[in-house]
Amino acid sequence: MLTQLLGDESQPSQLGASYPNLRRELQSVEFAPVDYLFGEYANAGWSPLYFTQMSARCKQHKLSFLGSATYSESFIELLPAPMRDVVMKEPRPEARELLADLATNKAFRRDLFTKGHVRLTPQEWSQRLGTMSFHLLQPPEGWLSQPPEALRFRACFGEIQGDPQAYGPVLSALSASPASVDSLLPICQQPHGELVVMLALLLEAGAIGLDRGPAGAKAAAQVQRLNLLLLGRMQEGRSYTQLALPAVGSAVPFSVLEALIYRAQREQLQEPMLSSCVLLGLKDLDVQLLGRDHQVVVEAPAQIARIQEIAAVVMGSKVPLLHRLGGVPTAPLTASRSTRSRSKAPTRKES
Repeated sequence: MLTQLLGDESQPSQLGASYPNLRRELQSVEFAPVDYLFGEYANAGWSPLYFTQMSARCKQHKLSFLGSATYSESFIELLPAPMRDVVMKEPRPEARELLADLATNKAFRRDLFTKGHVRLTPQEWSQRLGTMSFHLLQPPEGWLSQPPEALRFRACFGEIQGDPQAYGPVLSALSASPASVDSLLPICQQPHGELVVMLALLLEAGAIGLDRGPAGAKAAAQVQRLNLLLLGRMQEGRSYTQLALPAVGSAVPFSVLEALIYRAQREQLQEPMLSSCVLLGLKDLDVQLLGRDHQVVVEAPAQIARIQEIAAVVMGSKVPLLHRLGGVPTAPLTASRSTRSRSKAPTRKES
């Protein structure tokens, strides 16, 4: 109903003209799971607050503002010049955050509050950051093939442009092996503060992840059992959406469709059998196949083409990422007798 009240994009209603971002926000929740929508919007505590109001409430519990959990928002210097000059002149931290919110028309914040805030000296700050290591999550060619004039990072206050000549050596070094801040400094030939900003933007964009070192390797076997369980549930039609990556303590988005593709590939099916079996599995689970425009794909040839397109991404990037970061075992999977007996109809039709 709200979407209809906005009018056409070419001729918006007064509501649409007053809130130009509302259409995009409504589109983002159109296909969201019902449990997410209820948790996000249908609860008694849903009442937006300005940052200063939230900070005042936290102070009543001896909590102080540590920083934003959104990396790009931690660096006021990234704001466009007119906004940056006004915000940086404000000496009060809470008021400075509020000014940045107003200037960028921010509707959603993610902040860290802590009880007991011990500030590090510049030397301590540099030493602790220096030992932090990172894994590459997205291949560098995805960022640097046919190098553009600038890399583009999306932030709440607009687009940030990065120099490919500065980011290129960092991404290339991380593609070989995990690397620490200290080891990247001589490679990128940028000041320490600039490198920290670069890594923060790459983290926010999902290009890199924090290296957990021995803790990630220790957790791999248990995480793999969890992921195989989640894959099985997805293949039964359950609406799980993530698989864990133990090496970086994070997750990779994974859908029911991608889980069906993964199973078909592990069963060594080839095209066109692979796409046909996956499509059969989707129909049996009553899962609709969406195109890039988020519209339902109806025609059979278009459905096969869409599945093949997604399968190329799954097998070309997502599965290698899961293997590399310990999310799934590399050995071939063999379904046990009990698993086969519990499987739903799609498994019998695809086998």
